[in-house]
Amino acid sequence: MMNKFYSFVIVVFFSFLSLHSEEMSNSYVVESSIPDLRNLSNNWWEYFNKTGPEFDEHAKAFIEYLDELEKDPQSKQNNNQSTITVIKRLLHGMMRPKEKSKDLPLFPVIEKQNTYTVRTFVDLKANLEATRKILKENKSLLTEESRRHDELLTILDQYVEKYPKIPKDSPSKLKTGLTIVLYQLTCKVSENTMKQCDASIDQSNDVIDILKRIIDDAAHKLTSSPQEIRELETQSENAKKEWLQAKDELYQKKLYQTSDQTESSTSQSVQMLFNQELCSLSVQEAFKRMKYEFLDLSLALSEYVHAKNVLDINALQDKLRLIYEDISLVLERSQEWLEASQSALIASSGSLFLLTDNSVDLQSGSQELVENNKKIVAISEKTITQLEEVNQLLIGIKFLNDFLFNEIVTESGFFQNYAVRIQFMLHELYDDLTYYYDITLFHIGTKPVTLRELTQAFIVFILAYILAKFLRKVSNRILRRNSQANVHIVYRIDRTIQYVILTAGFLIALSIIGFDLTNLAIVIGALGVGLGFGLQNVFNNFICGLIILFENQIKVGDFVQLATGLEGQITEIKSHSTFIRNSDGVEIIVPNSDLINGRLINWTLGDVYRRTHIPFAVSYDSDLAKVKKIVLDIANINPSTVSKDSLSKPELWLINFGTYGIDFELVVWTNVKETEQEKSCISSYLWEIEKMFREEKIDIPCVVKELCIMSERANRETK
Repeated sequence: MMNKFYSFVIVVFFSFLSLHSEEMSNSYVVESSIPDLRNLSNNWWEYFNKTGPEFDEHAKAFIEYLDELEKDPQSKQNNNQSTITVIKRLLHGMMRPKEKSKDLPLFPVIEKQNTYTVRTFVDLKANLEATRKILKENKSLLTEESRRHDELLTILDQYVEKYPKIPKDSPSKLKTGLTIVLYQLTCKVSENTMKQCDASIDQSNDVIDILKRIIDDAAHKLTSSPQEIRELETQSENAKKEWLQAKDELYQKKLYQTSDQTESSTSQSVQMLFNQELCSLSVQEAFKRMKYEFLDLSLALSEYVHAKNVLDINALQDKLRLIYEDISLVLERSQEWLEASQSALIASSGSLFLLTDNSVDLQSGSQELVENNKKIVAISEKTITQLEEVNQLLIGIKFLNDFLFNEIVTESGFFQNYAVRIQFMLHELYDDLTYYYDITLFHIGTKPVTLRELTQAFIVFILAYILAKFLRKVSNRILRRNSQANVHIVYRIDRTIQYVILTAGFLIALSIIGFDLTNLAIVIGALGVGLGFGLQNVFNNFICGLIILFENQIKVGDFVQLATGLEGQITEIKSHSTFIRNSDGVEIIVPNSDLINGRLINWTLGDVYRRTHIPFAVSYDSDLAKVKKIVLDIANINPSTVSKDSLSKPELWLINFGTYGIDFELVVWTNVKETEQEKSCISSYLWEIEKMFREEKIDIPCVVKELCIMSERANRETK
């Protein structure tokens, strides 16, 4: 029986293998055939998941299939032509990607040399900055492409999930199939782009490391010759003449006043043209000034390398400081020039489009307006291009300036030029931070958030916190200096200002990083979810703190007693809790909700006076009139007793005829703030009463118990 069973299992196993192999062969056939857009299989992408000539062959076959599909009347009726056209363009672009980019290296081969001229040294630094710029652009492109790829996959998944539910004969089946192919091909192109970015980033990092090592090596192998110095002197003099000429042209342009300053549209275009020409001349003057300073620094470095002992180091340091100030000024102004040129370019291009798009013949005034806008566009484009050249010059000038500063400090000694060395280190640190500041860390919606914006938001919030703390110290100082100041009002104003400043600082910080403050409803909704998951107590205590602060029923300095028996003076009211100092000097932290929701006695809500009851007793044979006189005299002379017209005088109440004596209560008015410890206050009265009773020989009743001990023998005799 067992042999038959084993034979049956083996037969079933091999039958399953044959069926599975047949199914795999059928699926392979499906994968190798052109995907049917009306019946896409789960592995239809295997048809395109090829490389080289095989992919080109499949792409051509699918394009032919799309050409036939494009002729289908049903396809024309469903407006699928645009989707088909985009798919064919994507396939043509994916078939021959190497035809678009030649097989040339991104960067030239860099090798170390035995000596380096100043110009070569500066070119190395320029190549380093250019490579860093390429690296930054590729990182930004990779971030954007990754975000776009995720969005495409999300949309693709929606269509893939929707596709099987559509009937095969439905016209939307073909349209959805085309859309799936389109998004899948777009995702593939996006993946290829990300791979290229990754490769370019790796290559840029390698080149940056090589250039850094070569620049460090070149710094110790700089050389110069008299011929190079003479050439640089000639170039520097010519550049200075060009700069002075450009400076004079800019000065003449500023003095020039246009004669037509009317309010018409033509005069406005003339004014825009004049402003853009002025901006262009300013950029040209800055470019030629930077060119002159670049050559002047190159000359100074050549002279320093050739004969450093002959140079006047102090004069060179002064020159470097002046050049650094020029660099800072041009950097600040270049951003203004760029924004002005871009605004003028956009405005003039829009005006030009509207004017030239009109089919009606242009009048003479409109023709002049068109010419002015064309000039503005041309000048703006030229200015933007020249600003890029200015920025490249600034990189070289700053590098030479910092390098010479470092060399001078190194030669002069650390202690002699300590301040200069620190300044140089700070400049280097600032450059490194500036480079990383503009790298995108994440996105809020579509707005990229950089380290610079995060730092600015953090600084704004910290400044708001420091300002709130400073105002608290000022209010405390006012209270210490002015004893007549109302503590409660000052404290309330101080807390209100603190909350307002912190809230404003938080909102400003959110706006800096790109959070849209109009979407505060989302934040409130998230807060509501948070309250449902365990923040009820925190929020409850915060609201109770606001109620305590503004309702004026409980204030700092009040003497309170809770239902739990805790009593003491309120010293501080915070957003979450209140500090109470008891009579023993212990600070007790009480949640604000306990003060609002529970029973509480505020002894100083209306005034600071309260009635104190001092109980005592005398024997039955005492003179009660004498007792009354003695006790009331004690109450009147005791400093804790408050004598005020609105308050009743001290009274002596006969409370009870007790078992051992007559019980009395001395009732007096006391100041709560002056007698915070009630037991201590009662004790002061009882000490005086006991003293006077002893002097007047008035007995205070006490229980006397007698204990009799009898021996066992005496007990028997008694019996």
